[in-house]
Amino acid sequence: GSRARVLLSGTDAVANVRKRLLARLPDLPLTHRPALLTLLGDILAPHEEYETEAEARYTEALALDPGHGAAREALGRLLARQGRLEAAIDPLIEASRHRDIPPERAAEDAAIAARALLELGQPARAEQILKEALRRAPDSQRALLELARLYERLDRTTEQAIVLENLAQLPLSSMLRAEVS
Repeated sequence: GSRARVLLSGTDAVANVRKRLLARLPDLPLTHRPALLTLLGDILAPHEEYETEAEARYTEALALDPGHGAAREALGRLLARQGRLEAAIDPLIEASRHRDIPPERAAEDAAIAARALLELGQPARAEQILKEALRRAPDSQRALLELARLYERLDRTTEQAIVLENLAQLPLSSMLRAEVS
């Protein structure tokens, strides 16, 4: 998965990797195609000129396997990165609940969805998604930080203080340390 993306995208031009993966697609059993399409989307998505095709590949993977967590997660993250918040929310929420997505990563998906929900004026739903993610990954720094931001925006200072205290007890990455400060 991610190791293959790094190796493939770093050793060959994106167009060549794309061509080779597409050539393999018809030979794969239907059950393996969603994974290959998701891999292809993951290779294409970081390149602005291929974002539209990456979205199409994720959508194609989901058409073959609607329960494919990695495709749903990648589609949601791509849409969020493009600023298409309303479209990103459902795939991200579904990914945050998916059994095949590791809890910490699922909590990050929930945090991205919650931020979008908050921007779209849905704080109650954002809080619900974050609390659900934190039940699965209670030490998720990203989810805790988003919950603290939500409480700050809603002027719920007592709850914000509790979340920040929990966050302060975790070994924060330097990036999160800067955000919390």
